[in-house]
Amino acid sequence: MNDGYWNKRGKLSYRYKGEIFYTITPLPYYLERRQILLDKIEQVVEKKLGKIKKSLNIADFGSGDGYYCCWLAKKIPESTIYGFDISKSMINKAKKRANSLNIPNTRFFCTDIGNKGRKYDLLLILAVLQHFIDEDKIAEKVNQINKNIKKGGQVVLFEATSNNTKKNNKLISRAQDFYIDVFKKNNFKLVDKKFVSFPFFKKYQKTFLKFIKKFLKGSKVEKNIMVNKNKFLRSFNQLVFSIGKYLDRVIKDTKKEGNTIFIFKKVA
Repeated sequence: MNDGYWNKRGKLSYRYKGEIFYTITPLPYYLERRQILLDKIEQVVEKKLGKIKKSLNIADFGSGDGYYCCWLAKKIPESTIYGFDISKSMINKAKKRANSLNIPNTRFFCTDIGNKGRKYDLLLILAVLQHFIDEDKIAEKVNQINKNIKKGGQVVLFEATSNNTKKNNKLISRAQDFYIDVFKKNNFKLVDKKFVSFPFFKKYQKTFLKFIKKFLKGSKVEKNIMVNKNKFLRSFNQLVFSIGKYLDRVIKDTKKEGNTIFIFKKVA
C-alpha cells in the first residue's frame, strides 16, 4: 500500500449530479457496481440488527472519502461508524463529508484499524486487499482483522477477482478461492458471495476506450479522471454500458473478470 499514491489520488476529483467522485473506474460501471454493493451491505446490516436489537459498532477499513461510512451512519443513526485510511487527504475529505451532511455518529482515523483495539460487529473491506502486492501481507492483515471482530461478527469483503491472478495498474485481481482460503484459516466461514461482472463493457474498456485515452494528456490516473469529467465521454460510456448489460445476457464470460462480494462470519 502506498500512502503517497492515495494522497495524490485524493487531490483528483470531479463533481457529478451533486456528488464529488475520485474513482478512476468509468462512472456508469462504478455507480451500477456501487448500488449492488450497497444492497448487499444493507441486507447484512438488517439481519444483524434484527438479531441483536441494539446499535452496532461498524468499521470501514480503507474508508477513502467516507462515502460508505456516511451512508451507513444515516441509515443507522443509533450506531457508531468508524473509518480508517492511510491517506490524510482522504480522511480529511471524509470528515468534511460527514460535517457537510451533519452526520455526528462517524469517527475517522488516519491509522491502521488494529491500532485502536476495538472489536466490531461488522467490518467493511472494500477494494483494499487487491492493492496488497505481497500475499503474505494479506494473510497477516486478515489475522489482525480476526482480533478486531467480535465472535459472530461479519466482514463484507469486495475485491477484484478473476480466474487467474492478474496485475493491472495499482491492483491485483485474484481468484475467489484465494480470499476464501485466507479467511477460513483465520476463523471465518463464508456465508454468502456474489460475483459482479459486465463483460461487454470490460471488452469495450480494453479496446475502444483504451484507444481514445491515447489522445488524452497526463498520467493513466489523470486520463481516467478526464474520461469521467468529460460530459460527452461520460454520456457515451453510459450508452455503451446500458447496451452492454443486455448483451451480457448472451455473452459467455469465460474469463470471469470482475468483482466479488464476500460475506464472512467469525466462528471462533
